[in-house]
Amino acid sequence: MPDSNPDSRYIAAHVVSQVLGGASLDQLWPEAGLHLDEKNRALAQELIYGTLRWQPRLEWWTRQLLHHPGKVNPMIRALLWVGVYQILFMRIPSHAAVHETVAVCGRIRQGNKAKGLVNAVLRQSLRGEKELRRKMSACTQAYYAFPGWWIDLCRRDWPDEWKAILSYSNQRPPMFLRLNALYRTDPDIPERLQQQGISAWPMPDMNQAWLLGRGVPVESLPDFQQGSCSIQDGGAQWAATFLAVEPGMRVLDACCAPGGKTGHILERCHGACDLWALDVNQDRLKRVHENLARLKLHARVCHGDLLKPELWWDGTGFDRILLDAPCSGSGVVRRHPDIKILRREQDISVFSLRQKRLIENAWKLLKPGGKLVYSTCSIFRQEGEGVVRDWLGAQTDAVISMPPCMPWMHPADPGVYLLPGKLGMDGFYYAVIDKMD
Repeated sequence: MPDSNPDSRYIAAHVVSQVLGGASLDQLWPEAGLHLDEKNRALAQELIYGTLRWQPRLEWWTRQLLHHPGKVNPMIRALLWVGVYQILFMRIPSHAAVHETVAVCGRIRQGNKAKGLVNAVLRQSLRGEKELRRKMSACTQAYYAFPGWWIDLCRRDWPDEWKAILSYSNQRPPMFLRLNALYRTDPDIPERLQQQGISAWPMPDMNQAWLLGRGVPVESLPDFQQGSCSIQDGGAQWAATFLAVEPGMRVLDACCAPGGKTGHILERCHGACDLWALDVNQDRLKRVHENLARLKLHARVCHGDLLKPELWWDGTGFDRILLDAPCSGSGVVRRHPDIKILRREQDISVFSLRQKRLIENAWKLLKPGGKLVYSTCSIFRQEGEGVVRDWLGAQTDAVISMPPCMPWMHPADPGVYLLPGKLGMDGFYYAVIDKMD
């Protein structure tokens, strides 16, 4: 970790370089942010998320200005991206962006030797910005700021929507609330937000989802620590809706961490179901416990693998199962921009194979007459309808039972997609499957 007198640009370059090495932003940023005061934390967060969001473009840009790009060490390369990001996307005065970024070199091992290089690349970026932008329009990866394989796959799966999908996926994500149906306050939460100058709009066809006009710290949300509401994308809130849990049911949330959907399921049935919250990651289950405690709700939180039910299951079938399967995250990349660096094309097939095994195992735990909701936060068809369609071909007791498709949803065969940007939401795939008696 950086030294005890951190600087926001140094922290940003350090975190970006760690992502280059394969580390997850979700693991890196919380710890890195602890070293900064509120102002510098906000700047570092903008630099980190913005640099990773536009990394394919920033990489192309700096390569145009480097004589030997392959010889630049990862920390200096990340610092160059951070510097160019300020020039291209932020309102920081150009001289300040260059000066402050070059100054970081003095705090990097052997970084003094790179001061001239960093200074030259940033100043050339300023002088040649117009020409570089013109050249960039001819490079698909740089223009759309996504890996080439990602663009090709998106274009193949969504020939009419791919440009809009990539554009929305590069935007800063909005903030959604899920109002806790069990929490009563007068005036209600949206009205109290309005009193604080924070605009909020209800989402159509959704009872608990509200879109905020701007992102705010959770400390600004009325009674948040008392369980009044949760932060959850509007698209993710359809999982509990499609699951349609009724009081008294036995329910499995099969890949539950961090617990947002777990809480929503319990809120919708007033906590009156026997909910098993299962996840294979012990550390991530801590978040599930924290979310349930804040909402004052109870579930059987289990550390276990859906592929090894004999180690945790008691043998009694479930009335409802939510399988929010691990996936590429292609529908939520605007919230997790490090995915652009961490994912590889071959990962999609690996995810798809595991998803098929997970749905096969989940089906064995479902009672006849029960309902399974399969979901992913991916817009790649190989992880969505491809998985369900292949699996359904071998089933004699399964039937798709999707409710009517909303106008802003995209019908699939089978299931539905929520494409990024529709009503401001992230991208998801859902399939609702009934088990015949």
